[in-house]
Amino acid sequence: MDAILLQDGLESGHPFCGNPECELHVCVGGPGVKGIGNWAILENGRMTGRGLYGTTFLCDECGRRFIKDLPVAASVRR
Repeated sequence: MDAILLQDGLESGHPFCGNPECELHVCVGGPGVKGIGNWAILENGRMTGRGLYGTTFLCDECGRRFIKDLPVAASVRR
């Protein structure tokens, strides 16, 4: 898996995505990783970002799954 990470903001030693099962659970300087930042371009050309979910950075795909799995607050249910 080759991922190219762009822009500033990826902390040394921390993975791009905090989900250990994700292909983007890679760190700066790891095999196939070029650059640093909050955006990644995968070998297949797909580009993805990442965001902070609670205290964990997740790539866009894992973040969407995380939000989808959250229980809906009672105040939102109608």
